[in-house]
Amino acid sequence: METKFTPGLVAKRLMVCLFLACSSSCQQIGYNHSEQREAETEPEIYYLVRAKNEIGVWMSLMRDNGGSVPLSPVYLSPVWYPPSALPPLEQAILSRCTGDQESCNLPDAKVEHILDNLTLSPDHKFLAWRDSLVYCPNANCVGMSQILLWDTERKEVRTLLVVPRHISPLISQNISDIAWSSNGVFIAYLHSSHELGWSRLRAIDIRSESTLHIDDNIYKFEWAPRSTRIAYIGWEYVDTERYAFLRIAKPGNQNATVSFNNDWDDIRSTSWSSDEKRVAVVARTKALNGWGLFIANLENKTITKITNLVDAQPQIARWSPLEPRIAVVSNLGKVVSILDVDSNMSTDIPAPATYIFGENISWSPNGQLIAVNTYPTQDQMISNGIAFINTKTGSIMDWLNVDGISENWIWSTSGDDIIFNLENKNTGCLNSPAHGIGLYDWQTGVIEPVVFHPHITDAIANCEMIIGEIAP
Repeated sequence: METKFTPGLVAKRLMVCLFLACSSSCQQIGYNHSEQREAETEPEIYYLVRAKNEIGVWMSLMRDNGGSVPLSPVYLSPVWYPPSALPPLEQAILSRCTGDQESCNLPDAKVEHILDNLTLSPDHKFLAWRDSLVYCPNANCVGMSQILLWDTERKEVRTLLVVPRHISPLISQNISDIAWSSNGVFIAYLHSSHELGWSRLRAIDIRSESTLHIDDNIYKFEWAPRSTRIAYIGWEYVDTERYAFLRIAKPGNQNATVSFNNDWDDIRSTSWSSDEKRVAVVARTKALNGWGLFIANLENKTITKITNLVDAQPQIARWSPLEPRIAVVSNLGKVVSILDVDSNMSTDIPAPATYIFGENISWSPNGQLIAVNTYPTQDQMISNGIAFINTKTGSIMDWLNVDGISENWIWSTSGDDIIFNLENKNTGCLNSPAHGIGLYDWQTGVIEPVVFHPHITDAIANCEMIIGEIAP
């Protein structure tokens, strides 16, 4: 079907304006409140607007449900820091970069400031992100990473964790994969060292700012949908053989840990059932040297193999939010299979000709549709659209065909729309309308851009602007 772009569509006209630190007003373009739909039918979107130039990085958290509301003042942080901002160990390593401090040009050095891993709490009250300082005067880099917490109600930023780049001059460390628990109390992250060969799963309690160690040798984790349990996958050695495992734990309660080992040598993905009684596991078994879909039952602590995934490394599996069904992408992206866990029946949906399915697969809130990114077979790096699968008929009922579409998309809470970035690249900070987010109504095949018009001050002229995290 042909996708239609209709910026003037009355039913979904949305207007966003960006408030910046020194601005006293915000210009709105083309929004007519008399044309607005009933408030309860408008999809509510939370998103982050970021602007950056040679002076600093600005962020503002926005909410839009037919009219924009800034939920926080703009957070400003410099792009560059002096080396004196680095931890003492990093400064000591830096001073020896070529033998003495003067040769490193410390007085004129610029330490780059990077913000990434931004994630919004489930109640939309907090933003957490990794804040990194990096300086590379030669082949060796120094720096530090922090986890910062922005309280959008109290209008304050707290530092939850500071990790220098180095444990010693020859041993580095890093933090990554920041994610909130469903109750918004814990932030989990991975703490790793390449040289020492370890990766540790830890969690921060934002109330006490205490850090809890969960487990070692972990490479992936996923919070339960409604509780503070966390499923994670890692590896361990038995004699000289390396095995993969799945464990379930609660931060601060090691007695609640449940471990599953099933002769796996690799685990690709996990997914919680909506009732949190089971976890789907895509894994490869050593003995059979083949991939399969397994169910770990947390009540009786058993593992059941549901199906083989023949001859090709699978990509990802996801539980339905309402029914005991699982969608899994397999056979090198050529098939999406919908499996009924209780009846062991399955339906296979092949990818459109000359295309493959990608890893970003998601059920609609009512469980009636599955949306999944598609890619050209010959070029798997850039997505060319999203396929919509009817879970009852097992057929592709619609296909949003947009070359270069971002994988940063989500369902609206009603399931009527897909919310996505229209362009996977920066938008210049200009005093003219810009489209950063699109709403795609799968029932009408219409894309409605969310239009924002930045009110630019002299402080951030000539900057780059991008829509960051999106949440329903």
